[in-house]
Amino acid sequence: MIHEKVTVVIPCYNVSDCISEAVHQLLNGPALVPVVLIDNGSTDNTYEVLLQLKENFSHLVIDQESKKGACAARNRGLTHVQTEFVKFLDADDLITQEMLQSQWNEASLAQCDILFAPYEKRKVNGDSSIISPNHEVWKGLFTTRLGLTSALLFKTKAVIQAGGWNEEIQSSQEYDLIFRLLQRKSSFSFSTVVGAVVRERASGQISTSNPIPRWTNYLALRKRILSFLEESETVYFLKEKHFFLQAYFDVLHIVFPYLPDESNREYNRVIKGRFTPVPSAACSSLFVKLVRVFGFKNAEKIKSLLSK
Repeated sequence: MIHEKVTVVIPCYNVSDCISEAVHQLLNGPALVPVVLIDNGSTDNTYEVLLQLKENFSHLVIDQESKKGACAARNRGLTHVQTEFVKFLDADDLITQEMLQSQWNEASLAQCDILFAPYEKRKVNGDSSIISPNHEVWKGLFTTRLGLTSALLFKTKAVIQAGGWNEEIQSSQEYDLIFRLLQRKSSFSFSTVVGAVVRERASGQISTSNPIPRWTNYLALRKRILSFLEESETVYFLKEKHFFLQAYFDVLHIVFPYLPDESNREYNRVIKGRFTPVPSAACSSLFVKLVRVFGFKNAEKIKSLLSK
């Protein structure tokens, strides 16, 4: 039975407006799915809402985590998990018992440590689309195309053995965990069913007041992945070298406005004299030509002047 196999952990920070819907949607069915709700220092009445939910669903586990960040809250929730699999749901996203049952069926059949799944991306205006993961796992990891936290299903033991969630980062969190799992040769499979409804919030889900830490994490993770593939998955990397170096060049171009010195150093270290970039969705043909003539840093400066 599903309630004996999967626990859902939900970090909660100032989500009094949406957590009840998430819990009711999940528990709208015959199974008493184990749900762990971790209040993460909310400044609204989220904790009171969680206690009210427990009055209606007595099997809920309510706890608090004082260290800020969803990763700390997830790790706190993980200490309560006694089932073989764990689902980490963001409080503003939705899953049903049917989704969870289907995911568990597929994960059990595949005997995998990670189940990647499509998710429904639902905009504020109600429009939605299905986003599917890239089945080439290393390419999907590098290009952020393996799904989002709420759509994934993990084997509990595998997450614990990998060290849990990295509490020191505020972005690229699920991809950091997935990378560490893949480094440990964790098994994986791909689901055929939607794993969650990921809802866009009117105010935006990630603060953009200071984007530098977010882009620093993003670049650092891609740097680690690239180094690992070169050193430990050499045959595969050599076969797919063009893809990864082009993708890394695109990343350096994207993060340059926020991390100009680091981006330029990485271009000189990894790309220059080793790979000739081509136009892509991230880099126009004009920009690529400027790089070939003037170098990466100067091309970025020219592009900035032209865009003014």
